Amino acid sequence: MTQKKLIVGAINITIQPHTPEMYLKLFRDVRRLQTSVKISGDQYAIIAGINKLDRDQEEPGLSLEIFIVSHQ
Repeated sequence: MTQKKLIVGAINITIQPHTPEMYLKLFRDVRRLQTSVKISGDQYAIIAGINKLDRDQEEPGLSLEIFIVSHQ
């Protein structure tokens, strides 16, 4: 049987003014740049997707797809 591995991470970002719209704008702007950033050693991350948590929601709760790659 093949073993599967799931790695989960979290980031905590605080901006001012502290509004849902400002966070949505921040992540959309970063996504639009399509630039990877160094997070540790030879690991880089890029935002690959931004999704609503619920299709019908009015407030911008987000789910981010972040790809992490190692350059070796």
